[in-house]
Parts: sequence; C-alpha cells; structure tokens
Amino acid sequence: MHVVSPELGIVLPGLTLVAPDSHTCTQGASGGAGLGIGSTEAKHALATSTLRVNKSPSMRVRFEGVLAPGVTAKDMALALIAAHGAAGGQGFAIEFAGPAVTALGMEARMTLCNMAAEFAAFSAFIAPDAVTLDWLKGGRFAPPGAEWARAVAAWC
Repeated sequence: MHVVSPELGIVLPGLTLVAPDSHTCTQGASGGAGLGIGSTEAKHALATSTLRVNKSPSMRVRFEGVLAPGVTAKDMALALIAAHGAAGGQGFAIEFAGPAVTALGMEARMTLCNMAAEFAAFSAFIAPDAVTLDWLKGGRFAPPGAEWARAVAAWC
C-alpha cells in the first residue's frame, strides 16, 4: 500500500486515505493525508465511508541547506528523532518543508513521510510541487487528459 497507492495515482493531492497501518503517513509525500487508524476504525470507515477523527496539532519541520553526498531521507528522519526524541511528534500532523525536502525525489519523500511514524506522528505531509505532479501524472487512477489540468489547477 505504501508505494503502490501513489504509483497508481490512487493517492493524489488533497485526498484523505485511511488504513490500519501506522505507516499510512507515507501517502503524505503525494500531497494527500494518509492517516493510520485502528482495525475497528477501518471497519467503520469501510462500512460507512466516514470516520470521525480529532484534529491533530500541526508541526512544520524545515530541513535547510543541501544534503551531503550519501545522506538520505532516512538520515533526515533519524536526525529529527535524535534531536527531539522518538515521541517528539506524538500525535502531530507533520509538514516536512525546506530546500532539502523539495530537492528530494518522490521515493525519498515517501521515505521521509514513512519515518514520521517512528517520530510518533499521526500523519505527515509534503506540499505538492512539480516533482510530485510529474511523478503522479499518468498513474492508472490519476485523472486523464484535460481532467488532469483541472485537477492540478485545484491543487496548486
């Protein structure tokens, strides 16, 4: 689910996806909201297409500068955890931002958002940009043709 959903264009900017997996936050790399929920909540969501969720506090984490050769998105997340502890993001919706984040490719962005679960975050998000849209365009479930242009205008 973590990689296949964005690859197929199932998770698009602005979409909310829930799944009974704490690493659902990976979906935030696509500009969507990926929320990890419990199995009982997942059953409710499947049965009713609704889910009541309390609003999470938000936190923006900026990574400045340029990554040194060999430094990865996982290293960024581990540095964040080392600086603030494994519970530093407890329950937060985290937005990853800054030049070091926008320089990442989609796979690295997914890794960074995925690692938010290790920071105890409820969800993670990276604002969609040209890198995101280029990667999502043409996905099996992404809007086709002129619908894509209208969708991008709504997202950006």
